[in-house]
Amino acid sequence: YIQIDDGYQSTTDWLIPNPESGADMKEMCGRIREAGCEPAGYIAPFVVSKRSRLFQEHPDWLLMGEDGLPSQEHCFNREWYVLDGTNPKAVEYLRHVVRVFHDEWGIRYFKLDFTSYGALPGVHHDPHKTRVEAFRAVFEAINDEVGADSYILGCNAPFWPQLGLVDGNRATNDIFRRW
Repeated sequence: YIQIDDGYQSTTDWLIPNPESGADMKEMCGRIREAGCEPAGYIAPFVVSKRSRLFQEHPDWLLMGEDGLPSQEHCFNREWYVLDGTNPKAVEYLRHVVRVFHDEWGIRYFKLDFTSYGALPGVHHDPHKTRVEAFRAVFEAINDEVGADSYILGCNAPFWPQLGLVDGNRATNDIFRRW
């Protein structure tokens, strides 16, 4: 597999290409296959940038604070918000995203990053659901859409809530030379 990581997309709008990447995702996947390899896709399913179209058009799909506004309280990146796994519209959006990855782009390896955000505290659309239920709802939806022919890698994830919903887990932070 050749991993197409963060940066192919416009902010956290996973299906909108970044013009600086030089090609859209479908074209990149085709080039990787022409080279004799299989493409692997990247998505941070719970992360929503305040610069994204998703944030502008659907702030009601986000985890909220006690003040009724989208919450950034526990996010390490102050530009990021959290997609609420208890909101059916947010989950349907993610289903659509991974269907495009799988059905249109032919991706069978999914790197799901920054997934710990899905279990952050806040006010959920469905107040009767726990943080773990919100987290698992997204992973269950992704599994439903990509089927048994795909490999799902959880990254930066709470370990126990993802059990049974991923094929592998990356448990460390990214690596830099200066470390």
